Amino acid sequence: MNSFDVPLALSLLTQASCLTEKSKKAAEHHKKASEHLTHAARHHGEAAKHHEAGHHKKAAHHAHTARGHVIHARGHAEEAVKAHTEEHGKK
Repeated sequence: MNSFDVPLALSLLTQASCLTEKSKKAAEHHKKASEHLTHAARHHGEAAKHHEAGHHKKAAHHAHTARGHVIHARGHAEEAVKAHTEEHGKK
């Protein structure tokens, strides 16, 4: 007996093929926000290491870089919400 779930597979294919341009746009913005937040976390970790070592200029550089990534992430998150709202309306 095959464990392949045909109804589930059809459902997933239907969902994937029904992605609108707005859904694709929202998903891409979510991915970019996630990437920026990952980079920000890495830079905050580096800033902490440099602070502990007494390298305050290097720590400041990483802290400022992390902040830039957070700002970019927020912009992408806002664009994702905007795309979702345009597609599904306010709820």
